[in-house]
Amino acid sequence: LARRKIGQLLNHGIPRDRLRLLLNRSSQLDIQAGEVEKFLSIPVMASLPNQYRTVTAAFTDGKCAPENSKLGAQFQQFAQALAGIGEVKEKPSPVQRLRQIFSPA
Repeated sequence: LARRKIGQLLNHGIPRDRLRLLLNRSSQLDIQAGEVEKFLSIPVMASLPNQYRTVTAAFTDGKCAPENSKLGAQFQQFAQALAGIGEVKEKPSPVQRLRQIFSPA
């Protein structure tokens, strides 16, 4: 199925080098990202883990997956990659900011 969908995208004029894959509900027992990349000749952009309980709880609460969960962290990384930004660093505390300003260079 994946090969067929890739073929359809290519037939519509989308260059192969613009395609990326997202592995959804992946686990250690499944085929690994490197194997998928080799098989389909397209890089895997993200691999979202199969965390049924996390998704169910978030859905029930009407919220996103918690950032401190493995799934939440992967969503965060995926969104940053889509937006073209690197890993977002935490903002320094006011004390850390003052130290940066007044420390000798």
